[in-house]
Amino acid sequence: MLAEFLDKCLLLKRPEKITVQQYNNYDGSEEFEAIYNDEKQSYGVLFNKDTHKEVRSSNAFIAYIKEELKRRKNNSGLYSTVKLHSSGGSFCADENTVNGFCTYSRLHSEQYITLSNYKDKVLDHEDFLLMLRELKPSIPDFQSVYKSYSKIRIVGQSQLTSNPIFNSDSSAESSYIMNYKLENGTDSEDVALPASFLCHIPFVKAGKQKYYYTVELLFFNTKSNQIAIKVQIPEWEQTFEQAIIDEAAEVKEALSEHQDLLVLADF
Repeated sequence: MLAEFLDKCLLLKRPEKITVQQYNNYDGSEEFEAIYNDEKQSYGVLFNKDTHKEVRSSNAFIAYIKEELKRRKNNSGLYSTVKLHSSGGSFCADENTVNGFCTYSRLHSEQYITLSNYKDKVLDHEDFLLMLRELKPSIPDFQSVYKSYSKIRIVGQSQLTSNPIFNSDSSAESSYIMNYKLENGTDSEDVALPASFLCHIPFVKAGKQKYYYTVELLFFNTKSNQIAIKVQIPEWEQTFEQAIIDEAAEVKEALSEHQDLLVLADF
């Protein structure tokens, strides 16, 4: 009985709401209202609701940052930070009070994703032609390229006779020579197949900036004497890094009017 009486007395003395002061990261402080939680037996601070935004393009990211700084009447960008990294970026409108967050999650173009999925794959001829058709919008002179590689379709068997050809100075030529046997068993004439082709692909969805990718092909005979093709893109990483650098430069230039805005290229 005495314990219950003391608890009631403490409850009557304890205020339901109090005001607490929180110091910011750099300067100043803010006051918040805290309400007592009976279950936790402690006070909990009621912060203003700060929803986390997400955008999928660099243009939307730039537009969001500009508008957020405008709404906060912080045109200089003081205490605001932009981080750019390999998968997109992030923005904090106020590092002092730690609020106003937006994430930029880069959305690659469909053609970029398609080419990425085929990188370093070994394909039979049918799947290789399917790859070419999927990449049709990004292959300059597609009809000529497709025709060059579709010649294998007219034969029953094929044999790689040079893997690849070498010039007198020991440098490899840009084609492979193949000999085909027709259905009646006779040899056809040798046919040269290009060892590479170009793709011109936008890095991001709806992006204006496109990049060239040299798709190199390694032809070889399988144990069943069929032609297999390995897809290689030696400059994939370098092109990816250049695209990230170009995007970061674009974002920095678009936000250059905000002289105190910290823009970090973290990659």
